[in-house]
Amino acid sequence: MRHQGCLALALCALGCSPSPLANGGSDMATCEDRTLPPYGVVTDDRNVYWGTVDGTIWRSTHPGSDPQALVRLPDPSMGGLFLRGMDLDAQALYVAAGTGDIWRVPLDGAPPTVLANDPGGAEGVAVTPDYVYFTGDDGLVRVPATGGDTLLVVPAGPTGVGCAGSAAASPSYLYFVDFCYGALYREPIPLGSAAVVDRAPMQFSGSHQVVTVAAGYAYWHSSDATIKRTPVSFGPPVTVTTTSPNVYVQGIAVDADAVYWIESNSYPSTATLRRAPLSGGAAESLATVAHEGAIALGPSVVYIADGSHCLTVVPR
Repeated sequence: MRHQGCLALALCALGCSPSPLANGGSDMATCEDRTLPPYGVVTDDRNVYWGTVDGTIWRSTHPGSDPQALVRLPDPSMGGLFLRGMDLDAQALYVAAGTGDIWRVPLDGAPPTVLANDPGGAEGVAVTPDYVYFTGDDGLVRVPATGGDTLLVVPAGPTGVGCAGSAAASPSYLYFVDFCYGALYREPIPLGSAAVVDRAPMQFSGSHQVVTVAAGYAYWHSSDATIKRTPVSFGPPVTVTTTSPNVYVQGIAVDADAVYWIESNSYPSTATLRRAPLSGGAAESLATVAHEGAIALGPSVVYIADGSHCLTVVPR
């Protein structure tokens, strides 16, 4: 099934009107009401994958010009699945839904299956060769990637985490955020004891929302209005750049030269896609979108699932 709706392609080629930002970037206007809002986005070398509020998982080759529906996940309540965390391996896409279900969606078109459920709602998801880790009201939970019994790794509550959110994995460590207590945790793989990597005073409720792992480092938004990184195995946090003060950051991605993130002052609100060099230097604004959301990198673009009516694609 091919999708005939709108993608905001490079320079809004399919119906948006760009206008310049003060620093020379592009202001990506919201596309016409042609699709359902996207939530969650991930990429591999060939494709971009994202979900829409009705539970449909879409796939398109880079740079996002030929979207096709991979599968539609069932929504018994008809209230919207609000797909959140996403990750993938060579065989499947793994999706955390607002209903609490952790879905395994085979890339070959085979039927999707539910691996686990957090009744309070699932948030982040991260995949290792053998397991899927996910976060939610229960805390940090592990389930075999092919299905099986769950294991509560780090519980929620007074002796655990407050609000487990975004998660990301390297071969040897798993990182996840606690956006209630303003902390970033590192959990060894195989399992050991979770350690706090970064904790800062909660100056704003939008801090410690998101983490990603790239090229041997973990990157995250800290409570002191900075983007920080640390080697995945061990090392003190180092500031890469500063964000605007008092902002929500719910999307972060890294390439060989720069870190990208999307920030806004309130939710929901117009948000700004920004970039800063890993070598140091001032951040620049690349585009504005409907509000903050997940981001992922293609070979030459940034994909933004911002909850508007298009998957926005910005040149980088």
